[in-house]
Amino acid sequence: MARTGRAILDIAHLHRGGTAILVGHAETVESSFHALAAQPLDRAFDLAVAPASVTEWTTGGDPTAWPAPRWTLHRCNDVR
Repeated sequence: MARTGRAILDIAHLHRGGTAILVGHAETVESSFHALAAQPLDRAFDLAVAPASVTEWTTGGDPTAWPAPRWTLHRCNDVR
């Protein structure tokens, strides 16, 4: 989780103000909840991530700023 979460934030930093598309496994989506939504590793719910689903996060802030910007989850596990 630490390595994937750091990679997500690094990619967001490199492409701030733009769009980045990441392709990964269910663990990548899980990591996004820790890295972008500040969810604890041991949270009260699980995610069932479908194959080839889309999860979309956006922020208007600088991903490297402190305090961290707020992220908005627009779609999660969307298979349409």
